[in-house]
Amino acid sequence: MTNTGVSTDFSSKSWGWGVNYTRRLSNKVSMAVGVKYMHENGTNLLPSINVEIPSKNNVAFDISLAHVDTDVFKKFSFNYGVNIANIGGKVNLYNKQEAFLPTNLKLGIAPSYKLDVKNKIGFTVDANKLLVPTPTGNHYNDSALSGMVASFSDAPGGLSEELKEITWSLGLQYTYNDFLFLRMGKFLESEEKGNRSFTTFGAGVVIKKLVNLDLAFSKDNNDSPIGDQLFLSVGFNWECSLNCVS
Repeated sequence: MTNTGVSTDFSSKSWGWGVNYTRRLSNKVSMAVGVKYMHENGTNLLPSINVEIPSKNNVAFDISLAHVDTDVFKKFSFNYGVNIANIGGKVNLYNKQEAFLPTNLKLGIAPSYKLDVKNKIGFTVDANKLLVPTPTGNHYNDSALSGMVASFSDAPGGLSEELKEITWSLGLQYTYNDFLFLRMGKFLESEEKGNRSFTTFGAGVVIKKLVNLDLAFSKDNNDSPIGDQLFLSVGFNWECSLNCVS
């Protein structure tokens, strides 16, 4: 059912690919740049009233900078990073309308403390800000770059509302012998900006420094449409496969 009150069937497909380049700037600092291409097939949504969604093609860029303390003998380490994702032009919608890509700024810190040779605890804090101007504001017709800049100061409620647009992710991790990982986290969002709230629990193991297995459960605290979720991921260390296994 569409907002015109007419029922219709339609299908749409999307795909994309990306390439990332990472370079170490020093023993502790590295940066990465990524480019991705995205495509979505168009569809004739409502032929009877000539509502057609055009095909969409777009290119977006990601850039990030990270500081990672590589001194394995230190008791306390402090890591941090910054990432800007989905920097790109606008996307064409139906009836010649345009929309911004979900450009996002993320700042994060990750202090950790070694209890002894085998046991370590770590804490993470991430702050996320969507770099898209207010849809009802004066900058929504700006260019992509101008819209990113305007997104820091265009909220109708001023600075207090801008701060409410920031979402927060908190995490705690216990590590045993770089083999077993136990995790919990919390996602928080202002009640005025979506009121999403999730609590997560997870565990992971590393097998011979080669394969990473991770399981996580996300509990929805506010009955959002996303609901509870279960995640399973498998990672493979290609570099270690050449050097770590005898």
